[in-house]
Amino acid sequence: YTLNAPYLSVFSKMISRLQSCIRLNSPATEIQWGEGNPRVRLKSGEILEADHVIITASVAVLRENEPVFSPALPEKKAHALASIGMDAGMKILLRFRERFWPEEMYFLHTDGFLPQFWNPGKWRSPSAHVLTAFVGGTRAEFLANLGCDPVAFAVRELDEAFGGRIASRVFENGHVADWGKEPFVRGLYSYPTPTTTHDHRKALAAPLANKIFFAGEATDLHGHSGTVHGAIESGHRAAQEILLSA
Repeated sequence: YTLNAPYLSVFSKMISRLQSCIRLNSPATEIQWGEGNPRVRLKSGEILEADHVIITASVAVLRENEPVFSPALPEKKAHALASIGMDAGMKILLRFRERFWPEEMYFLHTDGFLPQFWNPGKWRSPSAHVLTAFVGGTRAEFLANLGCDPVAFAVRELDEAFGGRIASRVFENGHVADWGKEPFVRGLYSYPTPTTTHDHRKALAAPLANKIFFAGEATDLHGHSGTVHGAIESGHRAAQEILLSA
């Protein structure tokens, strides 16, 4: 399914009810869960105490021991984090004055450096002449450190794919989302390595002492990891676990 509105619209009603409770620009640096109620230490030094805590940090962030867990994460959960893949990734959004690709095209797969483009305006707006280029893993790291403009690089790739510098002639502007360099994400989304098993995701999703609960797409247990709906499902699951533990 493709939403015809931003993903944030899925949560708009919930956000309106909780607006006064949402804390922005407040990174958590430590999770204390040994004795008593769990406590969250913020970068500012403030400590928040709660009955339960839900962690939605990415695999890449948790692998770097951020936030610090006190006591440390159990070995089984640490092993799960090391066994689930998550790499750098980049999405390059390109807007054009007019469409030069076939009207029915949604995805374009090429044998160029950027393996995939898609049309995010498909089924949303016929006037949104936008293509998104996607690259992950070592290719994303290479492009990020190449020293060239990823937007210009992507336009040249489309010129080569379609011929005649057609993309360059109608290009308007672009934007780069380099998720590998986002400090609170550090990659795209989780993926199974050759040694990843379902038990690894179960171990990652398992709560700690009925105090600390884990959600996020990497903890999805129904085959939807790496997706928005998998992340949403994991949030429902973590909330249900808290209700059952009360």
